[in-house]
Amino acid sequence: MAQSLSFAETKQMLTDYRWSLRRLEQDGQMYNVPEDMRGLVRVFLTNGMTYSFVPSDNETEAEQHKYSITKTHMTFYIYDDQMTFAYRIEDFIGYKLYMDVDNNGDIVTFVFDRAAKNVVKPVSQTVTIGSQVWSAKNLSTTTFRNGDPITQATTLYEWRALDEQGIPAYCDINFDASNRATFDVLYNYYAVIDPRGLAPVGWHIPSVKEAQTLIDAVGGQYYAAGHLKAKDNWSDNSMTNNSTGFSAVGSGRITNMGYFGNFKTACQIWIKEPNANYKDKYAPTIFIDIQRNNNKVEIIYTPEYYGSGKSVRLVKD
Repeated sequence: MAQSLSFAETKQMLTDYRWSLRRLEQDGQMYNVPEDMRGLVRVFLTNGMTYSFVPSDNETEAEQHKYSITKTHMTFYIYDDQMTFAYRIEDFIGYKLYMDVDNNGDIVTFVFDRAAKNVVKPVSQTVTIGSQVWSAKNLSTTTFRNGDPITQATTLYEWRALDEQGIPAYCDINFDASNRATFDVLYNYYAVIDPRGLAPVGWHIPSVKEAQTLIDAVGGQYYAAGHLKAKDNWSDNSMTNNSTGFSAVGSGRITNMGYFGNFKTACQIWIKEPNANYKDKYAPTIFIDIQRNNNKVEIIYTPEYYGSGKSVRLVKD
């Protein structure tokens, strides 16, 4: 049954769910969906005229696979579990429309099935530092962007086993759920590089260049830490002013063997960029390191295991 929705209600419906393109129709004929348009997508109603579709499970290729539909010559329906766009081929903008349909201006109908509800929450607390917009707290999502759950380790032995199997995982600090409200969670590197993506649409895990830009914007390597550290949740708060609002907390780390360290004495934040000096799974990582009683902020290239756990911050696309 078709729903009569306002613009605001339509926008909410589209963004609350993920959608899967089921079929194309033209003049009563059904056509196969192009392979690069299959799979789950998120739909964004950017204004009264344009609908944008972005694959929900591939952060790195989202831009090159983004495509849009204008409202010109188009009808649009949302059913209980389905939505339908009917529009002329020449109205298509953006990503290629190469398929077995004549490009003669006839109306083509795209039929989408509604999939699971989106569960990755948008970034609600942000801070602008220089030219960048960062999340103002550590990440604590328990699902990937496409809604798949991330495995939680609740014991040292579970954490070790997940590393041995190469499974993306997170844990509460000291395996204590009461720490999550303040320090959020730690993720292993398998979760950081998983193609399903930890970040919601419009955000990503920083590169080395982006981390360096952050450090340079607040005084450079030897002066940045005090401007980035929260005034609380460190064992020594003497060198903090948090002038940026970045609010780094002493969330510490966990080794691949399941041992916690540096709680309230360090904040280590993953960088999503492989260390070119190391090729095996045991030592490819780079991370930002902020210490309790020091104004220095470093980008660390020291070998780390994929199974190690650190905090995650996001930077806006």
